[in-house]
Amino acid sequence: MSRPRFFWTRVWGPASAAILGNEVQVLFGSLASLHPHVATGRIKALGVTGLTRSQTVPEIPTIAEAGLPGFDVTSWFGFMAPARTPGSIINTIYAATAKILQSSDVRDTLRRDGLEVSIKDPQQLGAAIRAETQVWAKVIRDANIAVE
Repeated sequence: MSRPRFFWTRVWGPASAAILGNEVQVLFGSLASLHPHVATGRIKALGVTGLTRSQTVPEIPTIAEAGLPGFDVTSWFGFMAPARTPGSIINTIYAATAKILQSSDVRDTLRRDGLEVSIKDPQQLGAAIRAETQVWAKVIRDANIAVE
């Protein structure tokens, strides 16, 4: 049996083409970009990488449920501003964004596209970024990864 070809990328177009064209057998990809192909049965989702099942496809187990306890690798989007942006402006942007993201129309549209809404205030987002930076810094150190 040959070793499965594996593809991990943040460039979803070529990755989607590779899995759909059977050039690779395994892909860690974005549910948002691959959900249409999962829904039509063109590809099979083996698991979601967060700690909880996706609201979009709750029938797909988590990687933790599939045998790797604690596996938690998710992608996220956040609004950023220059470091010296006044707090009042940050709070105004946050309040407007949170209001939009609380709309059922927006949530339903995002969920239909495989995205789930999790609203964090600026302090929570900053803490999440710091925590994730520590996790990946440890991975880089432990694996002795160097920039080439």
